[in-house]
Amino acid sequence: FGFVYAINKDGSNYSVLWDSDFYTGGHPIHLLYASNDRLYITCQAGGNTDVFAGGYGSIVSMKTDGSDVNEVFGWTNAPGAIGKYPHWGLSEGVDGELYGTAMWHGDDDITNNTGGIVFKINKDGSGYTPLYYGDESSSNQPMHGVTIGNDGRIYTAFTLGGDFGGGTVAAMDINGENFTVLKSLDDESGKVPGAGLLTLVNEVQSYS
Repeated sequence: FGFVYAINKDGSNYSVLWDSDFYTGGHPIHLLYASNDRLYITCQAGGNTDVFAGGYGSIVSMKTDGSDVNEVFGWTNAPGAIGKYPHWGLSEGVDGELYGTAMWHGDDDITNNTGGIVFKINKDGSGYTPLYYGDESSSNQPMHGVTIGNDGRIYTAFTLGGDFGGGTVAAMDINGENFTVLKSLDDESGKVPGAGLLTLVNEVQSYS
């Protein structure tokens, strides 16, 4: 199901910190070192297996030495559950909360429930809140996580939607308000972005 490991910059002292499992989280795809000196691992599968229809991905937290491993949140397919199948990692906002994306709405009450969501969550797993629901007419399938800009706003690349159907680059406030499509992608400018955005410390441009 995948490993989390540590290694020195010169390649020495490779050590496995966590051997993932389906019960806590499987297929770890991204690490975040947060301001509370803990690692947050986004797992694409597994997790929450003690809950009806669990196993749709999880967020796992641990100390940097691999101890104190905890599943802080798990996605499920239970009625009313929102979001599942995270496909990228988390970012820490200026408010100390964690922000990320999941590929599916997972809520049958929402039209096009495969459109994905942008969400926020506290470091202890509480306060899970969808901020944006993917929409084919605007921006759909946020597969690559979010970037917190120097202005404190959330930026993300969507693989579908926009004026030409090839995806978008979009921004929103930290509370999910004022969602704005910054660029609709097309054949000439490139489309279906395959990676997230990078904001340089002293720059205002974003790169993908």
